[in-house]
Amino acid sequence: MCRQVPFRCGKIIAKPIRKTSLSSLRLLREYMKILLLTLLSAIICSGCGSTQKGNNGAATSQTEPGQTVPASEDVVVVQQMNGTRIQVVGSGNMWVSYTETIDGYTILPNEDNLYEYAVQGKKGDLKPGGRLAHDPDKRDAKEEKYIKRLTPHLRYKSPKLDELLERKNEFEND
Repeated sequence: MCRQVPFRCGKIIAKPIRKTSLSSLRLLREYMKILLLTLLSAIICSGCGSTQKGNNGAATSQTEPGQTVPASEDVVVVQQMNGTRIQVVGSGNMWVSYTETIDGYTILPNEDNLYEYAVQGKKGDLKPGGRLAHDPDKRDAKEEKYIKRLTPHLRYKSPKLDELLERKNEFEND
C-alpha cells in the first residue's frame, strides 16, 4: 500500500461557532470538518491502493474497486470552543476512524464540543473520559498523571467494532 499524499495548504484552524448555537450543531460541524479533510485528502491521493514503480522509477498508486481511503495523517490545529487550540491527527478510514493528540492519545469531543481523552466503554465503544485534552507542552501535573493510566492509540473493540465493520460490508454488498 502507498502512503497517503498529504494535503497541505497551511494550518487549518476551525473557527469557534457563536455561543448561541446548539451544542449538537457544534458537534456536527466538527465531524463535518473532519470528514471534509478526509475527503479532500482522498481526492488528492487519488486512491492509495497498490504501489507500483512508474517509468521514471517514482512510486505511483492505483485504486482498487471497493477500497477505502485512509484518513490524512497531517497534523491539524483545532481551536476549541473555550479558546484553546489543540493539535490533532486523524487515523483510520471512512468506516472506522479516530482522532488523536500528537503524542497518540485517542480523543473525542464531549457535549460542549471540547476534546476529552477517550476511554473504553463496556460494549467496545469509545466515549469521552471527562478530562479535557491538551497538547503535551500545555499539560499540567494532574493531566500528566491522568494520561499515564490511559492506553495510547485506543481503538474500538467487539462488539462495537463488529458493528462498524458490518456497516462497511453492507455498503460494499449493495
